[in-house]
Amino acid sequence: MEANPTAQGSFFGSITPAISSASYARLGRTKHLTLAADEDISAETMPTYGWLERLYRKEGMAEGVKTVVFLEEMARRGFFQYRILSFEAKG
Repeated sequence: MEANPTAQGSFFGSITPAISSASYARLGRTKHLTLAADEDISAETMPTYGWLERLYRKEGMAEGVKTVVFLEEMARRGFFQYRILSFEAKG
């Protein structure tokens, strides 16, 4: 099964516009917080897609399989990332 970049669906809920690390840093500054670390953990999340695909396939959840395949392809292409941000209080 191939990922379909025009696929739309709500298997995992609604989709909201991406928020960048820079946007979070600006938001933090409004609360007197400094972005202390910004770690991209996308590579560590990749095994999850295969596991989810197998689970949904086993359970006969075709929409779940389709969605996971799509999300995996988009992650591999760099269209979205998983990041851990940590903040420190100023002062």
